[in-house]
Amino acid sequence: MDKRQLSSVIRVILALTTVLAFSAGVAAGAGAASDSAETASATIVGVSQTHSAGSVGNTTYVWGHTAQGQAVNAYLISVETSSAGPNTELCLETNGATTCSPLANTSSPTLSYPSNSNSTETTLNLTLRDAETGDVLDARSITQEQIPRTGDLDDDGLNNENEVNQGTNVTNTDTDGDGLTDGVEVKEHGTSPTAADTDGDGLSDRVELSVGADPMAADTDGDGLTDKRELELGTDPAASDTDGDGVADSVELSEGTDPTLADTDSDGVTDSRELAHGTDPTVADTDGDGLSDGKEQRLGTDPLTADSDGDGLGDSKEVSIGTDPTVADTDGDGLTDKRELDEGTNPTVADTDGDGLADGPELDAGANPTVADTDGDGIPDGREVHQAGTDPTSTDTDGDLLGDQFETTLGTDPTSQLTPAWLTSTFLGFVVGIGLSITAIRSGLVIDVVDSVRAFQVRLLRTDETTLDAVEDTSDSVTVPDDEGDTEPISDSAEAVIADRADGDLIADDELVLAMLRAEAGRMKQSDIVAVTDWSKAKVSRLLSSMDEGGDIVKLRIGRENLICLEEAKPAQMQLERDRDERSGPVGSGNVC
Repeated sequence: MDKRQLSSVIRVILALTTVLAFSAGVAAGAGAASDSAETASATIVGVSQTHSAGSVGNTTYVWGHTAQGQAVNAYLISVETSSAGPNTELCLETNGATTCSPLANTSSPTLSYPSNSNSTETTLNLTLRDAETGDVLDARSITQEQIPRTGDLDDDGLNNENEVNQGTNVTNTDTDGDGLTDGVEVKEHGTSPTAADTDGDGLSDRVELSVGADPMAADTDGDGLTDKRELELGTDPAASDTDGDGVADSVELSEGTDPTLADTDSDGVTDSRELAHGTDPTVADTDGDGLSDGKEQRLGTDPLTADSDGDGLGDSKEVSIGTDPTVADTDGDGLTDKRELDEGTNPTVADTDGDGLADGPELDAGANPTVADTDGDGIPDGREVHQAGTDPTSTDTDGDLLGDQFETTLGTDPTSQLTPAWLTSTFLGFVVGIGLSITAIRSGLVIDVVDSVRAFQVRLLRTDETTLDAVEDTSDSVTVPDDEGDTEPISDSAEAVIADRADGDLIADDELVLAMLRAEAGRMKQSDIVAVTDWSKAKVSRLLSSMDEGGDIVKLRIGRENLICLEEAKPAQMQLERDRDERSGPVGSGNVC
């Protein structure tokens, strides 16, 4: 290498050395600036001490003795810092002495200091500063008060050690501000002295105690409602059934009833009974019949049905008129109360008109239950039905032209048309009465002749004795034309049979028919038998059919009539054909019916 080349190398080396030196200087300056910046921003974040009993503001309370009773001679204080550099140091000044300790790459240095034997109160001055420049970066002053474990600094009934154990404030008698001292909460009620509402039901412990609730239970009475909700509703949080009606307060709310009223609708029935019976505890008259549910229960009616007995009258209406709303027929006369009102009768009296016949039977008989003597014949309807057997709607039941009252007074049968014959036979020896009756029947002029004869017989009864004798002398052989224009006198035997029957009812019905047939030459129309005997058509028909089946008589159909014959008196075929030709309407063949 020549000198020129060596000179160039030297110049390069010098240039590099200059660059490196500059870079190192710049880096060193930057590092120093960084350390200075970190140190300038260092702060005290927090402070903690050994044997601490808690802090209030800048005052820290520490125990003077350990839990085992040994005196505490020294305390440790830890300071938490932020952004402290390697040149930062922590200094503690207390009791006239200052102690400093570099942070030495820790953000939480710990310092020790002796207890103050001359006073329970000590001031601790903490300073965070730059060790090189002495600049104060942050500072804090703490007042330390030494307290005994068994003492009660706030005089709340709870000693200092207990307060620390409970987490309460040793200087505040009511740590949670619920109105109860910490000692009372812990020792008497078992509530939390650090929580105003121990059970979290929305009521402070003191309020719960004042209303009788349990501050340890959100729902003291277990009715499904929190104590706070009960106070809002006005119910008793300590009683599941505030109004004592047998229904829990929560159930009452769900049913829409008032949990503070035993009878929400004031109908005289408690809510629990209404719910049990299915009535509406919020409506006084569940069925809307005008009677409250309570009154219906007292009356025995159904509070769910407007018409308990189903008689057509509402319960309220029945009560107002004095009928029994639980019985359809209050007076037991056979008519419902509603029908009695419709008919104008008294539903509380079985016999409205007092005639001896209940209203129901009166209507059945066609009589007027509001008038004692419907037909005005002088006989009360009850007597007509129950005693006389007459028709209360007819003044002459048997149609014999003798009024029912007249016959009753006279002692004759007002239900028998034979009465005039009996009367006449008494005076005329059966001549006029029986003769006229039977002969008229044979003539076919039953209605006209019988009516005229009976009218004549009644008139005879009212004539004097002289007239009766004259009639008796001239009436030995009374006759009436028959169908063919000839005349036949009534036989003495027929008169005797009919007279006996009319007088004493001693002859059986079938014997009477046979006797009448024998008296009429063995033949009579069925309609004539009905007219003479005063029996119903149904009775005559049944009797004749029975006698026909028994072979006692022969019943023949001729036109629209039934001809009743004795076997030996049956008409010949010629006679039947002649009768058929002379009569209108369908004609039978003459066979036995």
